[in-house]
Amino acid sequence: MINSKDFTEGQLLRVTLKLQAYIDQPERLQTQVEDYFKEYDVDKSGNLDRRELKSFLIDFFKLYKIRVPITEEFVDTQFDKIDADGDGFVNMDELKSYLTDFLKTLLLLFNEAISEHPERLIKVDEYTLEELQVTAKQLEQMNTDPDKLKAMARDYFDKFDTDKSGAIDMAEMHNLIRGFFTEQGLIIPIDKNFIDDIFVDLDVDKSGLVEINELVIFYEGLNTILHGMYTAAIERKVTKK
Repeated sequence: MINSKDFTEGQLLRVTLKLQAYIDQPERLQTQVEDYFKEYDVDKSGNLDRRELKSFLIDFFKLYKIRVPITEEFVDTQFDKIDADGDGFVNMDELKSYLTDFLKTLLLLFNEAISEHPERLIKVDEYTLEELQVTAKQLEQMNTDPDKLKAMARDYFDKFDTDKSGAIDMAEMHNLIRGFFTEQGLIIPIDKNFIDDIFVDLDVDKSGLVEINELVIFYEGLNTILHGMYTAAIERKVTKK
């Protein structure tokens, strides 16, 4: 359905983080579905007909570079699947239900894509097996201890909130991302567009600032991805032995 070669390292990470946020925060997905309806419900009927759903599927699959042809037969199949009450239209709740399940599948595929080639994100060969295992264990502990993870996010927040405004602006986010990625040994090319995109994804309330709760969500998703990546790197090291 997807091919990791269609994405840069930064794109892979960003999309995976975005999908994880949708799964972990139903309210964020709800907001996104509402935005989809504003764009694709052309006749403002409050529902999507087949033509409108087709437009949505074309753009949605293009956004995530999903390699599935949007044929009329495919649209009909998806429409019948989404139209749970069989009234001949797709309402907002039906689209949200469909996306909830579909995004979970998509998230698995993106996590697998990252795990297949951990060397694209970290310098696997520069770490010993023991070093990889220690890092993976630390990440696992973070995943099972929300308070510890929140404390780490708070430490980064306080460190890079240089003007002490209680929020992270775009310039501060650039410094935060660069600092964190360096400490984690990530080798993803970090350019302005990449960080700007991450900032937009995190700024859920569109305030132009990232607040502590939004940063915690970022760290939760990133920590999960990193754990899977280091676990895959360990397996690769063991296999080579």
